[in-house]
Amino acid sequence: MQSTTLDTALEFLRDSLNQEHVDKGFAMLQELVNDGDMTAAAWLGHSCQFKYTEHYDLELCRKYLEMAVEAENPVGQYLMGSMMMTGDPPFEVDKVQAKYLLEEAKRQGNEDAAMFLQIWYTKLTPRDVRRMMLRSGFIVGWEEVKRWFRFR
Repeated sequence: MQSTTLDTALEFLRDSLNQEHVDKGFAMLQELVNDGDMTAAAWLGHSCQFKYTEHYDLELCRKYLEMAVEAENPVGQYLMGSMMMTGDPPFEVDKVQAKYLLEEAKRQGNEDAAMFLQIWYTKLTPRDVRRMMLRSGFIVGWEEVKRWFRFR
């Protein structure tokens, strides 16, 4: 369960159309990390890989994600594991370590890790992939519409 402060920081950070909100969310996450919140460290590290946030820093990305993983935080394990599985910078592809991190996150109840592994292990036909991508695009689009109205 995430705290209201962490939820608020993530909402601000996700408002990519408003740089002030992104900066505020980033600062809130840094404050939470300074207070020892390793879930905030995981999200802070993850956010450092995106250039649109204007906080792009792959060294910080690695530092905060490794900090969260060292603390055995399931969000950190999921985020770093999924990045290692696909080779997202700053991590190279390491499917053995990635699978270990994802399985650990799943063992601790992280539903995103469980879903990632389920999809990874599932053999999909090209038709299944197309259907999944279309559905995913609809869901992402709907979330953007809801967020746009919420911040207006």
